[in-house]
Amino acid sequence: SNRDEVNASSLVSQELVSRMVASSLLEVLIIELSSEEHAEKIGYETGYRYIEKVLRNKTLGPEPLEIMKFLCKEFWFEIFGKHVDKLQTNHRGVFVLREAHFNWLAKTSSADEKLQTTTALKLLRFPCGLLQGALAALGIHATVSCASSTSSANDLKLAIPLPGCAFNVKLLSPSLPS
Repeated sequence: SNRDEVNASSLVSQELVSRMVASSLLEVLIIELSSEEHAEKIGYETGYRYIEKVLRNKTLGPEPLEIMKFLCKEFWFEIFGKHVDKLQTNHRGVFVLREAHFNWLAKTSSADEKLQTTTALKLLRFPCGLLQGALAALGIHATVSCASSTSSANDLKLAIPLPGCAFNVKLLSPSLPS
């Protein structure tokens, strides 16, 4: 009925507004955090708890590749409103999640390239924590690092212009094989 359509439309609008407000507040919070470690810790705790909401009645197998695909599609969509642009793996426990345009980095423009990269990397600590926390809740032990612009994530050299970025996920021993 028409009333049901209006109610559904209203719920969708409310959800979009809630996401926009939450995203804006989160950006301000992360920029204002005094340490990157604190942002990553909050991200970890959030990811650890939020994965339960995203999973709902779904069951994931134990394969790390299956879990990473789930995180790149459904988990990422729930948090950022889009899927990860590209997931790559070397099939030896290393995954790279690439974003051509990460919305949080769109507002980091600065004439000072070093300051812009520093701000971007600080903002990216929260999603690094989100991924690491979600993985931990799913029984996967991993390290997660990020890269943007001409920075590097461990030994992974990247040339992703802002607002693009990449997240490097390295599985630790008990989680292998991938």
